[in-house]
Amino acid sequence: QILGDTSCIAYYKMSDATDESGSYNLTASNVNFNVAGKFGNAGEFNGSSSELLAANSLLPSSGGFAISWWQKTTQADNAYSYTIDTAGGSSGNGIYIITHTVSNGMIIGFKNSSVFGSSSIPYTSAERTQWTHFCFSWDGTTSANAFKIYKNNVATSFTSSVTNGGSAFPFRIGVSAGGAPYFGGLIDQFRIFNKA
Repeated sequence: QILGDTSCIAYYKMSDATDESGSYNLTASNVNFNVAGKFGNAGEFNGSSSELLAANSLLPSSGGFAISWWQKTTQADNAYSYTIDTAGGSSGNGIYIITHTVSNGMIIGFKNSSVFGSSSIPYTSAERTQWTHFCFSWDGTTSANAFKIYKNNVATSFTSSVTNGGSAFPFRIGVSAGGAPYFGGLIDQFRIFNKA
C-alpha cells in the first residue's frame, strides 16, 4: 500500500521472485537477483534464457490497470525483446511491451479480439544504458487519452478502441509467450495496479 492506496496488486522488489503483497509469486528461470539495482537489488536478465513467469495473467480481466517498472538494457541498439507479455505477441488478447530497436523505441501493444491498439515512445541509445522509469496506464475506457505511456514521469497519451478482454497467456517478464526474443538487462521495482 502507498499512502493507504490498495490498488497495487503485485509488487516485485526484484531481490527475488516474491510478490511483496503476498498473492502472486513468480517462477524465475535464469534470473540473477544478486546485482545492484535502482533500489537495492535488481533482476538481471541474460538475453537468452531469463524470464519470470506467473501462474496466470495477473492483470484485471476488466476495467483499467497500470504497470510500472525501472529498467536499463544491455541489448544492442538494433535488437529488440519482449519486456512484458500476456498476449503471445499480437496473436492473442492482452498486452505486450517491447524494448525495441532505437529507431522504434519502446512499443506498447494491446489487443482484444480483432481490435488492436499500439503506440511507442522514444528510447534512445543513451537512455538504454541508464536507469529509466516506465509506466503504462489505461483507465479502462476508449476515450481520448485513455492510454498513457510514461517515461521518467513524462506522459505520452493515445486513444484506442480496444476494451479489456482479459489475457490469453500467463504474465511473463523478460520474454514473449512464444518463447523469444528474451530481454537483456536489468529490471527493478516492478508493480501492477488495478486502476490507472
